Amino acid sequence: MPCRRAALCLLAVAGDFNPAAVSRALTRVLLDLPAPSAPKRIAVPAAELAALAGMYHSTQTDDLVNLTVRDGKLSGGGAELIPTAPGAFANASGRTTFAFTGGSPRRLRGSTQNATVDYAAVPAAKPTVAQLAVYAGTYYSAELDVAQEVSVKDGRLVGRRWPGAPLAAEPTFADGFMFGRGWHATFTRNAGGAITGFELTNGRCRRVKFERR
Repeated sequence: MPCRRAALCLLAVAGDFNPAAVSRALTRVLLDLPAPSAPKRIAVPAAELAALAGMYHSTQTDDLVNLTVRDGKLSGGGAELIPTAPGAFANASGRTTFAFTGGSPRRLRGSTQNATVDYAAVPAAKPTVAQLAVYAGTYYSAELDVAQEVSVKDGRLVGRRWPGAPLAAEPTFADGFMFGRGWHATFTRNAGGAITGFELTNGRCRRVKFERR
């Protein structure tokens, strides 16, 4: 901000820290700017919101968006999606927009100032213990030089790498599992249907490949 001879430098060690949002808020304070106006809300019947709830997966980025309805509001990741037009939503600042389209599966497009990501609705998976057993084994990432042990314990898939503590996984969609700390693993199969490895994604990296040994 040359006009005020001021500069911002933000340091944080928290993975969920949002430097862009905080820097914008501080800039408004320093420049005495008005708060951004919230998106104009329209009324949406509860049944229509309920139809939009569920899990959406992007083959483009391997990201997941899990939408829920609570107290008559559609939300994802703890933040409300404000309805602004039929099939259109925005976050509280209006900087991120969401557009739903019909069809099977239902599709969702999320847009920010930097990127547009397409998602498709995916049915929730509820694998049996026998189905979980096919994922058990040792997986290795040549890129990271890290081995990951996957096993079944107490009816749940568990991942462990030395010296880390074991992480129980929650099934997301077919061949997809969310491990602790925001790590999502999408298992891969060969033409015969056998598990060959998995790709690991979180907010800071995408599709880190692990091959089954």
